[in-house]
Amino acid sequence: MKLLRLWRTNDRFKLAVLLLLLTVYLLGYAGVQAGRYLRWMLAPAEYVCTYTDSYASAAAKLEGSENISAYSPQITQNAEIGRESMQVTLLSARYLSDVFGVDPVTHTVWMNRTAFAKFCGEKAENPAALTMTLDGHRTEMTAVCLGNLPEDAPYAVMQASESALRETNLMRVCVKERNSAVLMHLGMNITEPEKQTAAEYEQILMLTRVRFAVLSAALAILAAFLSGRAAHAGS
Repeated sequence: MKLLRLWRTNDRFKLAVLLLLLTVYLLGYAGVQAGRYLRWMLAPAEYVCTYTDSYASAAAKLEGSENISAYSPQITQNAEIGRESMQVTLLSARYLSDVFGVDPVTHTVWMNRTAFAKFCGEKAENPAALTMTLDGHRTEMTAVCLGNLPEDAPYAVMQASESALRETNLMRVCVKERNSAVLMHLGMNITEPEKQTAAEYEQILMLTRVRFAVLSAALAILAAFLSGRAAHAGS
């Protein structure tokens, strides 16, 4: 009854209660953002790199690192589908299996949702048949929509032969946790600095949200304490 009377008659008590509720909300928000940050940091990440050593030497370093879950030389070719075109990434069968969980077969292209909707149609059945001109060769292909491919833009992957992959110095590497420093220690140079910069910005943004929420919660609970103390003294 005393608390109810204070709520009805004492504005400072009301303020203290509202500040306590705000503190709970801010701590919950900080917890959600911290969980999101941890999931983001611990999730596997892909990087496209170059290497100065021989392929055998670079592959040996990657194979010997416990932080690397998969790697493959990468070739990018232009594909024409009707009047549209896109870049298709060719990777090894092992990489496609380990990272994307597919059973590599020939004459198959795996697309993200954006590419599949654009080239096969939003209402097309999955998989869908299409005619693709790849590297100047017209081929009948089977397009499969995969939900775990990057979705920044239309993206597609195919299997390439090991002999063809040895002719490139580009290496696609999947790191078990989002830590590009691992690649630098292995002598790999990331070829997409703008994506690395965007990832670093995203990391800073998530940490800033957590710190701001925790600081705001600390200030709110301090204000609630002072307001409650004043309400008690005036009752």
